[in-house]
Amino acid sequence: MAQRSLAALWEEALLDLDALDWQTFEALAVLLLRREGFELSVPDRRSGGDGGVDAIGTAPDGAPAVVIIKQYAKRAASVQVARHVADVATRLRLQSPEYGVFYVASQEIGSSSQHLLDENKIRWWGRPDLHVLLDRHPDIAELIEKRAEARDLSDLFTEPEGSAELTFERKVTERLASVPLGKPGWTIFEKLAAQSLTEIFVQHLDPPTIQTRTEDGLDIMDAIFDIPETGSSWAQIRADYQTYFVVAEFKNYNDEVSQNQVNQLADYLWSKAFRMFGLLVSRKGPNDSGLAARRRAWVKEGKLIAFLSDEDLIEMARLVDDGKNPFDVIRYQVLSFFRTLNP
Repeated sequence: MAQRSLAALWEEALLDLDALDWQTFEALAVLLLRREGFELSVPDRRSGGDGGVDAIGTAPDGAPAVVIIKQYAKRAASVQVARHVADVATRLRLQSPEYGVFYVASQEIGSSSQHLLDENKIRWWGRPDLHVLLDRHPDIAELIEKRAEARDLSDLFTEPEGSAELTFERKVTERLASVPLGKPGWTIFEKLAAQSLTEIFVQHLDPPTIQTRTEDGLDIMDAIFDIPETGSSWAQIRADYQTYFVVAEFKNYNDEVSQNQVNQLADYLWSKAFRMFGLLVSRKGPNDSGLAARRRAWVKEGKLIAFLSDEDLIEMARLVDDGKNPFDVIRYQVLSFFRTLNP
């Protein structure tokens, strides 16, 4: 009989990582990270599939952190994914330099990927690291094995005890309250509102590029979020409206936004660039002329715009705290728009 490899014997004795589907492997990674001192939350499992960022919270040193988890079927971890992780880290840190990014892969991470991750100050675990951690925490291996066989992950993502007192809702509320209305607070509102929107949807949208100039050099878009091809609510927007991106504009007016601001955002939306969905983020939402301009952009050109006020951002943060889908705020608005639309 041929001698079995040490790795094969280890897998057989403890936990076969290759036998886990992506959801079960994600649960394993989150539990191990929590055991190693991370405080992490994960999205409502009903709100989407395997998105870009899989968990968000704090690292053992208290710094904010995001985690990207990838399950590979008996092949080396992809260098393309490592590049994507590095891109996520770069965009996220442009807005929030304090964020740490952590990458967990079910297979070995090659030397090229390791160099790329280290160069971008991204902490990572590959298969050998998981072997060590499962040896250190055999109860987690046993739990995951039992749940994988029963296909029951119902309570594996419950919040850890001792979570931070400062809720995300309160954090967003305090950010917005700190910004004076009008021109004096224009730049800071754009920064803090974009940061809040990024954190609200970090598990569903890739972090945005900020202040992106159009190809002709004439216009600058405040923020452009990439929509990953996953099973999330945003992926449905991608399919329904043939858009690869969400374009966000931020307005710190004393009053409601009007048709001029809606038309400006509509000008940035263009079917040939697959930019067909916009978010107009303002302090008080739209007036009647703004609503009329939104209707005209949709009826004439198929460009869809949603409005987000301070209240909407705070409500979405509350949904994140509750483990629910923050996209519900946008979904309700879009459905309300279409429900009464007439020729």
